[in-house]
Parts: sequence; structure tokens; C-alpha cells
Amino acid sequence: MGRRPRERSSLDARWRGRATLAVVAVVVSMLCGWSAAALDGAFSHPRAAPGLRSFSVDATPGLISSSCAGGRTVSSSLFSRYVSPPFDSAPVAQETSNGVTVVAVSGATAPDSTILLRAFLPSCEPDRAFGKAGSETVNVRLGSEALPNIVITSAAPGPADSIILAGSSDDGMFVGMIDADGRIEHDFGANGWARLPWQGEPTALVREPSGDIVVAVRDGEDCCEVEFLGQISATGIVLESFGATGRAVLPDYSTGPEGAQVTQLARADNGDLLVVSTGGHMGALASVVSEFTSDGRSVTAFDRNMEAESSLLPSVFVGGVLVRPGGFLLVGAGQAGPIGPAPEPSAAGQLLPFDDDGRLLGWLGGSGASEFSSNVYWNVWAFPRPSGGYLMVAASTPYLSATPAPQRVEVVALTGSGSVDPSYADRGYGSFSLPASSGSFVPVSATSSGHAVAVVWINAGDAGSLELTEVNL
Repeated sequence: MGRRPRERSSLDARWRGRATLAVVAVVVSMLCGWSAAALDGAFSHPRAAPGLRSFSVDATPGLISSSCAGGRTVSSSLFSRYVSPPFDSAPVAQETSNGVTVVAVSGATAPDSTILLRAFLPSCEPDRAFGKAGSETVNVRLGSEALPNIVITSAAPGPADSIILAGSSDDGMFVGMIDADGRIEHDFGANGWARLPWQGEPTALVREPSGDIVVAVRDGEDCCEVEFLGQISATGIVLESFGATGRAVLPDYSTGPEGAQVTQLARADNGDLLVVSTGGHMGALASVVSEFTSDGRSVTAFDRNMEAESSLLPSVFVGGVLVRPGGFLLVGAGQAGPIGPAPEPSAAGQLLPFDDDGRLLGWLGGSGASEFSSNVYWNVWAFPRPSGGYLMVAASTPYLSATPAPQRVEVVALTGSGSVDPSYADRGYGSFSLPASSGSFVPVSATSSGHAVAVVWINAGDAGSLELTEVNL
């Protein structure tokens, strides 16, 4: 997510992992280049790249992977021009198909509308084939015009290990493509960038098998906002045949919560598009799934089924989807009452299987074991495990608290039948703290292509830096 959401949750939980999840922490800094931030330990790993330092995070034993700097967190600083007020310019991370994690930070205050890109190998070393030894800056220009006050808000994997970026500016929204070497893909749009003709902010992206790109957009604020999808071709041309004149508006039931935005786009097994929209007002958060055909038509039968099945969920529920043959899984956590400053006793995690028509199939394996210990989180992501199970990753932050506690990243490992995997970390659970010198809210995003999960956040504290660690999958 790019801007600060309306509601957040009060959280504290247990968790864990096992193959490789790369977790990237971006904390905004006043320093320059790859020079090291003043943290608590020198980088002693033999494969460490110059200019990086490392430190240990407070983590559940067995959670952090030893493949990343010997089980530590690597740290590098950012250029001062990329320091911006919290919530206005949250960094975005995307893992490519070859396991490289690329982090994009927009310089909204820079006069030349630049984006800073950093790339890391699965070993947490800089990908020196990317840009200038793992770091690059690119300009957002349409023809001779530099877009002013840009904010990068979403990313997706592109072709040939490239990444797709989307954001907004004072002159409207844009989409661009960066190749595997950190260079602008000039064959896309107008020299690498395409202007979108709509008002609003892009909040999610997905690349179709055809190469076309679907963009989710939020236009407006609070009670008066509209969520819709748009589609552009593989070369950056808006496709007017999608939806109605190039737009497909989300159904009313999926946009009920104030402050809602599309948080995930996924291609279903039947070729349709699954859309997860999450929003909240006065402590009531909700994630809703809707479906569209490949040409942008709402699948009303699916939406009716999902609306009916939503009555079986708690009044507060936040989650994400995992596509599987014949349907999908909804993974998240919910509770009976609104989120407040203290954990809610009714809070629990759930893994729910649905078919392609949006009908609930019952518990996986018929065991009734698809509930697990969890509080409610604003940011929730679900990933398949190599073992055939699932991993839920969540980022917590204190909600409505006068004395904020340190924010943590939480993980729970599930088997293929939906039960907690006791062989993972602390009986299926693990967590680690986000180092932060200030107790303020930290916006978080995460992504994975199967090699790693990248988690990105901003901390405006004095010791801010770009940080990366890996969590076992």
C-alpha cells in the first residue's frame, strides 16, 4: 500500500518458517549511497559486500535463515532526497522470477522526479549486475516532461525478470517497466513509461499471461471513493475493450468499508481475475473478494456467493488469497468486535477453501483444523510452501495506543490440510521485531515469487536505513 490506510490493528502474536522468504525492511535515512548506518554490529559474513553492515533482530529461534549474512540482517543507507514525510512515499519491493528482490523508493521531493532502485540476491548481497553495483536511479518522464511529486504505490513481476512499477504524481498516474539490469524498458509506453488516463492512485498490479497488465485504482477518499480496474497492453496502451470504456468498477458489496482499496489481484484457476479489497472505519476492518472475467465483466454469480458466505466470517476479517486448482484459499484473521488498543479474546486465524464459483467448501481435509492462533492485522499475505502447505505473513502495529510498542512481523506455518505445522519455528509460529527508533506507525508491504517474501517499511528515525533479512519458508 502506498499511503497510510484509515485503520490499523493492535497486534501481538507468535509465529515461524522453512525454505526461503526474503524480508526486506526499508527505513528512510538521511545518509548517502551504500554507506553503512550506525547499527550494533559490523558485517562479518565472508561473502558480505563492501558498504553493508549487519545486526541481529529479536526473532523466534529457527525463524531467520542462515543463508542471509549468516542469519543476520543486512543494512545500507539511502540518499537524503528520498527522505519524505511518513505515509507519503512508502517504499515498494518486488521479487523477480530469478529470486532477486528489487526495492523502489520514490523521491517525491526531488526536482527531477526520480526513483531509487536497489536489488539484492537471495544471499542478501547486492545484485551487482543490476544498475551500478546493485543500485540505480531512474527518471519518470513522458516524452520531455518529468512528472512532478511522484509516489510509487505498487509493483508486479514483469517478463524476463523485469519489474512493473505504478504510481501517481501531480499530473496523474503512470506505469513503467524496469529490466533485469536496472534500466528503463524503453519499448514500453513512451520510453519506458505510460500515462494512465484516470484520476486516483494505483494500489495493485497483475500481469496477464497475454502480457497485458491490469491496474487496480482507488479514486477519492473515505465515503466518496470509487475502486475500479483498468487494463493496458504489453506495450503500455490503454485497452478500451476492458470493462466499460477501459474501466471495470468494483461491485458495491466489495467497497462497503470506508478507506477501502484493492490490496491483491490474482489470476484464478479458471482464468478469471480475483480481486481482494480491504478497508476499515472506526476499528472495523474487512477484506472482500470479487471476480471479473478477463475482459473486465463482473461475475455476478461469484459475487452473490461470496456476499452470502461472508456472513460466516467474523465482522472484522483481513486476509489474502492463494489460488489452487478448482478454487482458492482465503487466509487471514478476524474477530467479533472492532479493533481497539488491546488484543481481542475472540481473535483467530482462519484458512478457508472456496471453489471457482465463490462457494465455501468447508474445512480442508474435513478435519476442522483450519483455525489457528492469531490477532488481527492490517497487512496479511499468504504464500505457498515447497512442502505443499501455506505460510501466512502479517505485519502488526499498535492501534489507538498512546504508548506504541515496537512493531513486529509475524509468521504462521500451515500444513496442506490447514493445521498448524508443529515442526516450524516455535510450534508453527514465529516473529521478529522491526528495529525502529521511533514508535510511530510503519507502513508495510510484502511480495514473493516463491524464492522470498520482501517486507518493506519506513521509519523516520535517526538511524534509518535499508535493511534486509530472510525468514525460513
